[in-house]
Amino acid sequence: MADIEIHPTASVADKAELGAGCWIGPEARIGPEVKLGHDCFVGARAELTADIRLGSGCRVESGAILTDSCRYHRFFDERPYSSGKIRMGEDNIIREYVQITADSAPVKADEQVIKQEGKVSAGDENFIMAYAVLKPGVSLGSQVKIANATTVRPGARIDTSAFVAGMSVIDSGVKAGRLAMLGGHSHFQSDVPPFLLADGIPARVHSLNAVGLRRDGIKKNEFSELKTIFKALFRKNRGENEKSRKSDPRRSGAAARRRKFRRQLKELKSRSWTGDRPGELLDFICESQEICPGQSEEE
Repeated sequence: MADIEIHPTASVADKAELGAGCWIGPEARIGPEVKLGHDCFVGARAELTADIRLGSGCRVESGAILTDSCRYHRFFDERPYSSGKIRMGEDNIIREYVQITADSAPVKADEQVIKQEGKVSAGDENFIMAYAVLKPGVSLGSQVKIANATTVRPGARIDTSAFVAGMSVIDSGVKAGRLAMLGGHSHFQSDVPPFLLADGIPARVHSLNAVGLRRDGIKKNEFSELKTIFKALFRKNRGENEKSRKSDPRRSGAAARRRKFRRQLKELKSRSWTGDRPGELLDFICESQEICPGQSEEE
């Protein structure tokens, strides 16, 4: 414990495990099922009271709360219980007043199976900004950025290197693909495919995430392939669309748009692409139950 610094006003449970070089700030609370890697920082008045594992180099800033939504849990209660699980890799940054909540029902002492619903998991080098809220069952990849005051509802998944701008809401079960850009002040009710930019209320796909793709080192020919897929699936030719409506009124409905989308998707899947990203984008769309529509989908 010589290289661990704990402020005199902090509360650290006897069973908590702290790695070398950890710093625990004033009035912070560390529960008995918490395990921190080396060189972790826990700021003033932060609370870690669930079944938590944080990798080395993580920072939990002032006032952040990582907890279990089960209110039966008492801070230093020695009776058997099952806390919700929060699992994060290395070098994650959790800024001021973030709230991350796991979920698990209490269990009796003689039960053999412990429930694990509502586990919150994250990879490495994620950045969760102030006042963000992550609900039970949320899953993050690595190098994800979630901006201020965003709410991620239960069961949502955000893949590696995605960016979520501030004051947005991601609905339960929604998936955001790798390198997706989710705009601010938006409501995401459907999946956002990888490499695309979406925003709005409700959110719509607007373009490729060109800046993110260039930073990721995409080549010119692969960018052109992604652009071909984007235009085919998310942008309409309005002249052709109006002509088809006049010749066949049935084609103006949502069912006709879905049929056209499926035909285009099947045709694109049959092509050979030079890079890996076009296949990744198409696979995501095929596996998704509901995709964010294009900007002109209903115009």
